[in-house]
Formats: sequence, structure tokens, C-alpha cells
Amino acid sequence: MKKLFLISLVFIMVYDVVAQDDAKAISNSKLRNNSIDLRIAYVNHNNSNVQVQSGPVSVDVGTGGISGKIIYNYYPNYDYSFFFSIGGMTPKVSVDNISEHSSTIGSLMMGMKYFPFKSINDDTFRPYLSCGMQMLIGTESNVEILNVESHTESAMGVYGSIGTEFLISSRIKFLTEMGYNLVTDFTVDIGNKKNYSGAEFSFGIGFMF
Repeated sequence: MKKLFLISLVFIMVYDVVAQDDAKAISNSKLRNNSIDLRIAYVNHNNSNVQVQSGPVSVDVGTGGISGKIIYNYYPNYDYSFFFSIGGMTPKVSVDNISEHSSTIGSLMMGMKYFPFKSINDDTFRPYLSCGMQMLIGTESNVEILNVESHTESAMGVYGSIGTEFLISSRIKFLTEMGYNLVTDFTVDIGNKKNYSGAEFSFGIGFMF
């Protein structure tokens, strides 16, 4: 029991020293422990065409493969960061004189980034690799004068990417990222399609604190 206690104590002391060194290294550079990113992403969905409804009066709009994301990042040290993101897009909204048809896709993702070039002294340029697990939540609704129909379901998937953070100050960074979404099919069409796998390109700005 004494040996187990001593081993545990030594482990706690070593971990505390490493954590303090990482925190000190981060505090002495432009990199801070947390950030909130705002991103615009384009996903190249296969067969993501939008069908235009016919009728005497009609309006057909949508964002197609364009989505917005809010991402929280936590940086425990120089090598890794962990993130959680919330995003969404509207692949189709159709309105005519008697009905309104719309579809939305929301996404939840969590994962980690790895910064392989820790030997670079310049903290302003930080390439990384990232991977994550995600869940898409799709909603299809059709509203008519005497009838309302709605369907919601989810699909699971994974995401991998390469990207770069450009730190321009101790509070602000720019970022770009290219990756690929691999997700399962919806059981019914959401926005005229069942699968939302595809390559993704995003860019945005981050606020560090």
C-alpha cells in the first residue's frame, strides 16, 4: 500500500511540474489556453442540386454547401488542442403560394488537433492535423394551409483535416482548413439527398483568451 501511495505521489508531482511548464510556456508566448473561432465552411456535397418548385408564385433559396460554425478550442500545451463545434446550414428553402418547404442540417463535433512542428520558434504560423467525431441532425418540414409535416433524424460520422493557424496578436488569429466529412446516410432525403459526405474548406477568425 505504501509503494502504491508513493508511486501515486510521484506521478502527481511529475504531472504538476509538466502542467506548470506547459502553462508557463503558453503564457510567455502569443498562444493562450482558450479560443472561440467563427468560421465559414464550404462542403462539396455530391449531387447537391436544389430542385425549384413550380407554382404561380414561388421563391427558392438556400445556402447549398455553405455552413457556419462556432468552435471552442482548449490548448493544454503546444502539441495538442481539443475542440467542440456547433454548425448548421440550410440546403433548401422553397416557398410558393400555398406551401413552404425547408430543410436544415445541424452539426455537432468534438475532436483534437495535433501541431507537429513544435520546434518552430515563430508562434505566428502553426500548421496542424485534426480529427473528430460528429453528428448531423437533419430536419425536413413542409407547411401547407391545412397540413404540417416534419421529419428529424440524425447521422453519425468522422472528420479529418489539415489546417493552419495564423496568430496576428495575443488575442486574434486567422485560420484556414481543408478536410473531409465521412457520414452515414439519412433514412429519407433531407434537402433532396441522404448522404452529406464530402470535402470541406473553411476559413475564419479566432478570439483567444
